[in-house]
Amino acid sequence: MSEIAVSSISWIHKPRSLFSIAVVLFALCVMPPAALPQDPANPPGMTVGGFGTLTIRVMSFTGTPVPPATVTLLADMGEMTGINPVTRLDGGDYTYFFSTLGPGRYAVVVNAAGFQASRQTVELTPESLAEELVFMLKPVGADGKPLEIPPSAVLTPKSQKEMQNAMKDLQLKKFDSAQKHLLVAFQSSPGNAQINYLLGMTYVWMDQADKGKPYLEKAVALNPKHLESLLALGNLRCREGDFAGGTTLLESAIVLAPTAWQPHQTLAYAYLQQREFAKARDNADRAFELGKEKATGAQLLQAQALLGMGDKPQAATVLTSYLQTHPKDAYAAKLLDWVTKPQRSVETSLSVTPPKGPMSAKEAAPVEDMVAPPATRDTWGPPDVDASVPTTVGTRPCILPKVLAGAGKRAEEMVAHIEQFSAMEKYESVEIRGNGQLSEPTTAVFNYMVFIQHINDNSLGVDEMREQNKATASLPGKLQDMGSSGVFLVFHPQYRDDFEMKCEGLGQWNGQATWLVHFQQRSDKLPRLREFISDQKGYPMRLRGRAWISAESSQLVHLESDLVQPLPEVRLRREHMTVDYQLVPFPKHKVEIWLPQQVDLYVDFRGHFYHHLHTFSDFQLIAVEVEHKVGKPKT
Repeated sequence: MSEIAVSSISWIHKPRSLFSIAVVLFALCVMPPAALPQDPANPPGMTVGGFGTLTIRVMSFTGTPVPPATVTLLADMGEMTGINPVTRLDGGDYTYFFSTLGPGRYAVVVNAAGFQASRQTVELTPESLAEELVFMLKPVGADGKPLEIPPSAVLTPKSQKEMQNAMKDLQLKKFDSAQKHLLVAFQSSPGNAQINYLLGMTYVWMDQADKGKPYLEKAVALNPKHLESLLALGNLRCREGDFAGGTTLLESAIVLAPTAWQPHQTLAYAYLQQREFAKARDNADRAFELGKEKATGAQLLQAQALLGMGDKPQAATVLTSYLQTHPKDAYAAKLLDWVTKPQRSVETSLSVTPPKGPMSAKEAAPVEDMVAPPATRDTWGPPDVDASVPTTVGTRPCILPKVLAGAGKRAEEMVAHIEQFSAMEKYESVEIRGNGQLSEPTTAVFNYMVFIQHINDNSLGVDEMREQNKATASLPGKLQDMGSSGVFLVFHPQYRDDFEMKCEGLGQWNGQATWLVHFQQRSDKLPRLREFISDQKGYPMRLRGRAWISAESSQLVHLESDLVQPLPEVRLRREHMTVDYQLVPFPKHKVEIWLPQQVDLYVDFRGHFYHHLHTFSDFQLIAVEVEHKVGKPKT
């Protein structure tokens, strides 16, 4: 990805000819990509010292097996490359490989029956010629629409960062520290199967399997196709003597990973304990075939299964072969002695089981094999606002004109109030790169103020000012978002008619009764509320979203928005925004003002994902010396 220069502009003051002014914007200047040096001996499409490779892993977000997909590789401008991938089945998921790729930007499109098509972009550079993309496809229903993704399953930026910190600790066997990070991640994403699995395994590795078991069980409940959880929980149940329960889980794991020898070996032991000798023999045979010298216990299980089936000669052959490579194994020698002496009955020989017993959950999931899954477009940010409609309650009729009139009046009041305060703003930005790895968070703290400009009878301008050490400052990072808390102007009378509004019913937000109002930019109206600035050129952004408006006070308390369509000109695929507002009391002055509390922005730009978080606190009235604490929003 080319460097993105940070613009020092915090707001555009001069109105454009097409739009009176952009009230909320992303300000950035994109520098043209540096030209790659051309080597006459190596024309474009070839690399010096080797070939570029691209690995595409295709999975389902819900764990449903994905059939073989059509994976298309496009050049940066959308041209077909004509390169076909090599396909391989890894467990229950397919992996696709492209090779002999030159440096440059590529787009990958994945289509699979029963799933929503997905597209991602990636860049190969001379410094990074091997990249991997993970596609987590959304299953679609009979109507062709994506199925709803539970919000609790979303891997939030905070959860992703905590997981990566936990992975670093796990590699160093710092289980206590890893567990602390995973508990924080669990609070943000309790419905994520991978977090539950890793958290459960920290207890297992610390010899507290009883505490880890509930997390492993929840991981399997959340995703019945989560291979690692099936293996760990299956082995754990067998260790506890629940052979029937362990068998069910391990049989499911084998379907997903038919070339793994470990579940076959434990299954052989479990079936042996349930006296299903034929199944025990088959799994022991398969374990030894796949694991070779690693599956040291498989031959002993083969022998016991054969004895249970009454085939003593074959059991003796297996044991003799085993002892040739393990001559010091006293148990195997004793078992062979029993087999070769007629007075020893089969029942007696079966009463002695291999001293090791089934594999432990630790052995089934060694720490060294732990890998944090990369974030994807579906798990990086919250679901699209139109992915589902929140639950509504009651039969109270929603009179849209009345709701909009009340919300419009409150928006006008907020315009009058919002520039009467200053606040402390804590800003954090995290980037997730194309390979799924998180950058170090960029953080800053500002003294923050907002000013409203009345451009004309139809336009308002929101001007933000940030200070650090009494000097004007701008947001750090490659992308700068300005004035996002002002998106409440969707309901201001000057902008309200730019949107189609629909009242979806009576719901709730944080215990408050709220009207749910869906809005979307009208196709016959030019977008005036938000634009994306790139190379000093503005690209209007058409918004759609949902607002939670208090049924009692008509105050906007929560808002979420997405783009009506991406902006292909600047490769902006998604921008999801959530804004929370709260009632801030100034008791000494008998004033209560609704103000923004937190703004979250999730951006998919040029194949990279960004999360910007603005948190406001320590509100003060401008020109009024007052010390106060922010109170809880009133119901």
